[in-house]
Amino acid sequence: MKKILVSITMIGLMFGSAMAKEVLLKQDILNKIQNINIIKKAGFKIIKGKIVGDLYAVKATNPRSPNLTLFVTKNLKTVIIGAGFNAKGERIEFLTNMNKYKNKALWTVGNGKKDYYVFTDPECPFCQKFEKNLKNLKPNAKLHVFLFPLSFHRHAISMSKYILSLKGSAARAKAIEDIAKGDTTYQKAKYTDEESIKLKKMIDDSVNLARKLNVNGTPTVFDKNGKNIGWPTLLTKAPVR
Repeated sequence: MKKILVSITMIGLMFGSAMAKEVLLKQDILNKIQNINIIKKAGFKIIKGKIVGDLYAVKATNPRSPNLTLFVTKNLKTVIIGAGFNAKGERIEFLTNMNKYKNKALWTVGNGKKDYYVFTDPECPFCQKFEKNLKNLKPNAKLHVFLFPLSFHRHAISMSKYILSLKGSAARAKAIEDIAKGDTTYQKAKYTDEESIKLKKMIDDSVNLARKLNVNGTPTVFDKNGKNIGWPTLLTKAPVR
């Protein structure tokens, strides 16, 4: 029987409840999913999966996206691409131990015990709002920051290069905060060819990690388990201006 692909950018799949413990799929089931005709034709590579209600949730990659979630009916006749949510409104996702990326952070701020991983664009207006309201958060959290300059922001790359040209977390954190407040020092920054290549590599490495983690916008914040945390949630003790 022909398999069906429902291709939807964002779909809410409502399940009765979140499962207390993940039940991972065995390799023989993953192999069967991998051999579904539409999955092979689309170039998906199945990484792992778990049982979610009456469906299989499957983590996959393809040449255009390194991190996708597919939902497959247990009879293997229907494949759904999109975001799934349980009845509580919690997104169904495959969590990642973010601590392994701690040493890849471009800078770290805060003195708290809770670790968060932030992907930001210095020209993004929402990121700038986030930056302006971190004062009350820093004593309670430790933020490991990565840059993800978006292609439609004209100055994001030059801002990012300037920030990374500075040495140390304190200097970089101050630079992005100053940019959020309107500072334009980055426009006058000059670099040697060697410096420019080095800075570009730092940005590229950060962007590649963001894509690996399926970051699509900024600011994106993950907790230590790789759960996406809405940035306004972190600012509950720091009123947004």
